[in-house]
Amino acid sequence: AASMRSLKPGASPSSGASSPSPSPSSVETLVEECSVLILLTLQDLPPALQQRAFMPSLVVLLSTANPDVEAMAAEQLGIQRLLQVPMDTTDEYADTAVTLM
Repeated sequence: AASMRSLKPGASPSSGASSPSPSPSSVETLVEECSVLILLTLQDLPPALQQRAFMPSLVVLLSTANPDVEAMAAEQLGIQRLLQVPMDTTDEYADTAVTLM
């Protein structure tokens, strides 16, 4: 079964319940364990996450303003599989992903 964990501020890493932000070490562990990492940008990643961003099988960027800059950042971070999704198409991607599950 698929498992989804949220890293949103104020959300527990293992549930959607409101709680303090996850500690940096727990976020790093989640990034190391994940298969897919969904981000808004690679530009502002903290150094500890920059060292781990290449670990997931796939990194998905939503609403990338400058795809060329993001692609260059991904290359510098060692990310081999990058999918850039324009924000105006995320609903269609989500519908397709849910259908395929």
